[in-house]
Amino acid sequence: MTEQLLSTITQRNHAISKAQEILANPDKYIIVDTETSGLGNRAEVIEICVMSLQGEVVLENFFMPTGIISPEATAEHGLTKDILQQKSAKTWDTCASEINKSLAGKTMLAYNASFDQKMIDQTAALYGFDSPIEEKFCIMRLRQQFKGTKNSEILGGDHTAQGDCKKTLDILHEIANAELVEDSENFEIQNNDELISICLELEKISAQRKTLEEREKIIQAKCGHYLKEINLENVSLKNGRQVVRVDSIVGVKSNIPLKNLAEEFKVTRLDSNVVRKLWKEGKLDDKLFSYKEK
Repeated sequence: MTEQLLSTITQRNHAISKAQEILANPDKYIIVDTETSGLGNRAEVIEICVMSLQGEVVLENFFMPTGIISPEATAEHGLTKDILQQKSAKTWDTCASEINKSLAGKTMLAYNASFDQKMIDQTAALYGFDSPIEEKFCIMRLRQQFKGTKNSEILGGDHTAQGDCKKTLDILHEIANAELVEDSENFEIQNNDELISICLELEKISAQRKTLEEREKIIQAKCGHYLKEINLENVSLKNGRQVVRVDSIVGVKSNIPLKNLAEEFKVTRLDSNVVRKLWKEGKLDDKLFSYKEK
């Protein structure tokens, strides 16, 4: 579906759903951040951190570049060749297999993922290696979609690879934990691709609604049971609504053949009134009957 078709609210909801999907599949994704010797086509990675979605550092290395570190880059991350030497910086080729292993089979999550991929690719190529990145996904773009802006926003990390990975993970959680908002804005469906996209959106909404409805029933039942246990009729909420105690059952069914039930439960068929009466008195054998509480 085109961005023109999607309203700001719908784009925000999509961003929330995507963040939730990412966090629900931790084995599929990995967070990566790099610090580099500069920004151009000859710049190299001089620090890399690879972090799991659980916040565990999978890999962290410093590298001695073949070229210079620009003053502008040092002003950002504070790394110089002397500092890298103090940190026992290695060369990329000595760590390439370890880096490849940490990214194998994963989608790389990064803040400004295109930049990190470019830096990793050209550093690997400098030493004769292929790119270790199979797929990438940009958290900066996801944040833009979430906030409904085309302007990129700085990460706000501490300019270390590990610190920026942690900040990227924080942003992902922030988006995933936001509440979905109902979007009543009308739009036109102009082709089959847009029809398919909006139908997929409808399926997601339906699934969310079903989950919420089931959750609502569970909460209502538990609250109602508690009120019954403490012999309280209801409790008022701040929004003026009330939670009412569970006081009756509906949809009574026998779990055994009617002929095997005691006569007190039968007229010409199952006598639901008797079941309800015993249920209220707390004398009902639950193994005999299935029912819904109301």
